[in-house]
This record gives sequence, C-alpha cells and structure tokens, in this order.
Amino acid sequence: MKGRNFVELERESQYLNAKLEQLMMSVKSDDKTRWTLGLIKQLHFARIGNPERLNGIKKNLEEGIAVDKAEVDYLKQNFKVLQKVLDEKKKIQWTFDLIQNLKANEIGNFDRLDIIKKKLEEGRPADKHEIEYLKEKHDMLQKIS
Repeated sequence: MKGRNFVELERESQYLNAKLEQLMMSVKSDDKTRWTLGLIKQLHFARIGNPERLNGIKKNLEEGIAVDKAEVDYLKQNFKVLQKVLDEKKKIQWTFDLIQNLKANEIGNFDRLDIIKKKLEEGRPADKHEIEYLKEKHDMLQKIS
C-alpha cells in the first residue's frame, strides 16, 4: 500500500509539474503579447512603420494568431528605429535642461544658447562648434554645482 501511494504521489507530482510548466509558458506568451501590443501602440504614436501593417499584426495578436517571422523581423526593425528616436529625444531634452540650468546660473551667452535651443526645437542638429560650446559651459556648471 505504501509503495502504491508513493507511485501515485510521484505521478501526481509529475502531472502538477507539467501543468505548472504549461501555465508558465502561457504567462510568458501573454507577457510577450502585451509587450508587443504596447510596442505597436508606441510605433503608431511615434508614426514609425506602416499603420496598416501594424494594425494587421495587432489584430492577429489579439485573436491569438501566431505572427510570422517576417512580421516579427519587421517589428524588431521598427523597435530599433523607435529606440533611436527615443534616445535622440532624451538627448534633446537633456540639452534643453542644460540650457535652462546655464541660464539660471548665468553661465554662457544667452543669445547663443537661445539659438542652439531654437535649432533643436526646429529639428535641426547642433553643429560641432555648438556642441563644444555646450560641453564647455556644462563643465563650468559642474564646477559650481
């Protein structure tokens, strides 16, 4: 009788372990789906990628249809573009904050700082001399902070 209970317990344990593994795989799949749907939303918001294609991928995910490799690659490619855009926005925001701090501490030529800021607001890149100027003024700000 004791041997039989052990075998039954072992079988039940294996069954529960298999169910747990299935559940964990399901949770991972749900997390990936939620993450991917969030990515698609961000891509739409940033106007990256083809909206119709993104909507097709979104529809498949919502309906539980597997996304083929070409679509996964498409999402990965657009994710990289989104990362670059977000990194660039962070750099621009950091520069705006720097300019504000420089002005608050009366460091640098305000007209020159305003010109750099305006360029960035217009989506134009700062040239090499402007970047060097900002680095120099940043170093000065660091010394007094």
